Amino acid sequence: MKYHEVFENNYTRKIGFLCRLINLLEDLLEESNCRDILVDYSEDSTSVVIVEGVDCTYSILESLELYGGKYDINASIGLGRFKLSDLYGRILEYYKRGFHSRLLSYAVLTDETGIEYYLGVLFDGKGFLLEGGVNSVSIPRISQCLTAHTHPSLSPLPSSRDFSAIRDLFTNGGLAHFIVTINKSIAIYRAGPLTTSDYELLINAERSSSPIKALMNLARGSRVKVCFI
Repeated sequence: MKYHEVFENNYTRKIGFLCRLINLLEDLLEESNCRDILVDYSEDSTSVVIVEGVDCTYSILESLELYGGKYDINASIGLGRFKLSDLYGRILEYYKRGFHSRLLSYAVLTDETGIEYYLGVLFDGKGFLLEGGVNSVSIPRISQCLTAHTHPSLSPLPSSRDFSAIRDLFTNGGLAHFIVTINKSIAIYRAGPLTTSDYELLINAERSSSPIKALMNLARGSRVKVCFI
């Protein structure tokens, strides 16, 4: 029987809350047609989130009443401290502090056996870890905030199937995917709301015969960013 584990800890909860918050702010940005959104919040998901719209065409209060319940976030209008754009990079820090060392230990197993492992964090703050097969892993068809998997080679460059999974992740509100090897690891993450041109670049990356060029095109021309860990 293949290994699997469902768990919840401080970092899964932080990631789930951050993901819901970012998706809420993106909806407010679009619905109220704002130039920017500012926010003030505590990492305690039970506290009130303060939201401030910048140069909005339509009422942000009405949009907040419409979308706040969708993401299970208690929010009100006030003065924000952080820009929406400031929030995306925090997903990298949460992953590095909470999960990277564990994924590295599984990358050692992948290097020895070829069996890949997969980590997912859900919107509700729960996480799961799955054992896949040799050179492959089946990705659950559920909405996820953060995903990661190990690679059997020393290169963390994504395959065409990886690009396809990342496109699905971002389309459904997810924030970041990590590919982990014993040599190097790579993070591919959103740094803003996904646009039509971002989506098209991800499709082109999926079809590209050169993952290096595909990553360069993404990092240069879209809100999808790439960094090595």
